[in-house]
Amino acid sequence: MSSGVVVFASDQRFQVVHPEKSDNWTLQIRFAQVRDSGVYECQVNTEPKMSLAYHLAVVESRASLSGPEYVRAGSTLNLTFIVTPPAAPGLVYWYHNGAMLDYEGPVAILTQEGPEGTRSSLTIGRAAPAHSGNYTC
Repeated sequence: MSSGVVVFASDQRFQVVHPEKSDNWTLQIRFAQVRDSGVYECQVNTEPKMSLAYHLAVVESRASLSGPEYVRAGSTLNLTFIVTPPAAPGLVYWYHNGAMLDYEGPVAILTQEGPEGTRSSLTIGRAAPAHSGNYTC
């Protein structure tokens, strides 16, 4: 696929990164896709040959966000975000109108990892007009 920093793959997403005066070599795949899964091998041209194989598994995630479009003031707002397959632990963040939510005040966030996927629930007790807006996860 490459020799030094020269990449022979016709796919422009592949790049070899080698900082000057460094012993580190990195194969970078931009916009990784499921078809990029497989074994990648790094070889050093010595006698005997030294090599290291690495198995890359690229998985495609699906996400859904569900909940009511409208709630009455004073009622409880519940939103649920589900990612399949499971996301990396600790990487679920909730936003309200672009600002990251924290766990203070009436906001409660519960994230659970399971074999089916990652489920994160946002609950706001006693919803007020200030809670109106765009929620993203």
